[in-house]
Amino acid sequence: MISKLSVHTPQNAEQLIEMLHQGNRNRTQHPTDANAESSRSHAVFQVYLTQTEHVTGTSAGVRTSKMSFIDLAGSERAASVTSTGARFREGTNINRSLLALGNCINALADYRRKGHVPFRDSKLTRILKDSLGGKCQTVMIAAVSPSSSNYEDTYNTLKYADRAKNIRIEVKRNMVNVDFHISMYGAVLEEYKKKNDELSTRLKQSEVTIKELRDQMSELRRQLENAAPPSVPVLPSKKVPGVPESISQDIKKLYEIRSGLLKEFYDCDCSLRSMELKTRLRDMTFQNCSSLLAVPEVSGDRPEASSNCSSLLAVPEVSGDRPEASSKS
Repeated sequence: MISKLSVHTPQNAEQLIEMLHQGNRNRTQHPTDANAESSRSHAVFQVYLTQTEHVTGTSAGVRTSKMSFIDLAGSERAASVTSTGARFREGTNINRSLLALGNCINALADYRRKGHVPFRDSKLTRILKDSLGGKCQTVMIAAVSPSSSNYEDTYNTLKYADRAKNIRIEVKRNMVNVDFHISMYGAVLEEYKKKNDELSTRLKQSEVTIKELRDQMSELRRQLENAAPPSVPVLPSKKVPGVPESISQDIKKLYEIRSGLLKEFYDCDCSLRSMELKTRLRDMTFQNCSSLLAVPEVSGDRPEASSNCSSLLAVPEVSGDRPEASSKS
């Protein structure tokens, strides 16, 4: 429909606001005779929300929502501005898209006549199709001027808004009930059993590795005690008069051996602690998988799904319906 659109998945509200600021920076603005900060492009920012109800039994409820924030370009008439060339063509294109939007509003406002709504006349109306004639709630803000010189523009804007408020929309919740077949349920159990067996094998391997590391650390501690007793003096930084060169070299080698053993000892101790933490984590995962395998037999009646998930949107609960977020900007 429109080229160079991008879809992003924000991780928090700050990233969402930054995407909104980035979209505003990409907008085109140019002063005109009627407005010093006239917007010369439409801006559409859409946020998609997907909420999945806590799965209980063999069914789940998925709710999808979309919030659209639209800022239309300035609608100055060509007669009121002295633009030429590219700016004149730009204003013509803006007014053409706004005219197509007005035609759609007129068709939707006349609820007694179920005729064709020309959403495909412009790219703008294609994007706003769900916001105007869909299952949603829509708010339009009309910007007017108290100046008498802008009387005609204010009057036309108010007529535009008056037609828009006559559109009748039936609000509905977009709910999809996902039913899992019993064969899929068995496949999930088989997958958990495989993970359980794999974790058991890795747990045994970790225990063997920990034992080897402990033995290696004990050997390194013994070598360290033999190589560097407390009575060994500190190696002087300069050559001491009267001490043979061979003795100085031997002491230096002893200190090098001691430093190497210390490094190996601390590396081994670090590896041992890391393996112990990993073993604890795997043990906890193993216990969780074991508890998941203890699933009661599924009877012929489907269990009733329950939800502890609170909706991100202030929408009342509807009987028979059951409730992740991606952003499109």
